[in-house]
Amino acid sequence: MNDKFVDCDTHGEAKMAFVCHHFLKKENIGWNEKEEYIFDEDDEFWDCISAWCDKCESYRVKNDGWDEKSEMFADLQLVCENCALKYKQADSK
Repeated sequence: MNDKFVDCDTHGEAKMAFVCHHFLKKENIGWNEKEEYIFDEDDEFWDCISAWCDKCESYRVKNDGWDEKSEMFADLQLVCENCALKYKQADSK
C-alpha cells in the first residue's frame, strides 16, 4: 500500500484526506479547505484534501491562522478521500 493511501472500511484502499473532527461527529456546518494545493517538498501530504468546518474556520481566523490552539480545536482526523468528498457533498445540500 502506498504511504498516501489508507484502507477505508467503506471504500477500500483510497487516497488519504484530513478533516476536522466535527465532520466525524456530524457537526459539519460549512466546508473550508486550502485554497490552492501547491507542491511543497517539505510537506509530503501537500496534495491531500485538508478540510475543516466553519467552527474551525472562525477559531482559526480569531487566532490569526493555524497555531497550536486552532490545530487542537480542529483535531484533524485521517479519513479516505472518498469519505471527505461525501462530507463535502453532504454540506452542499
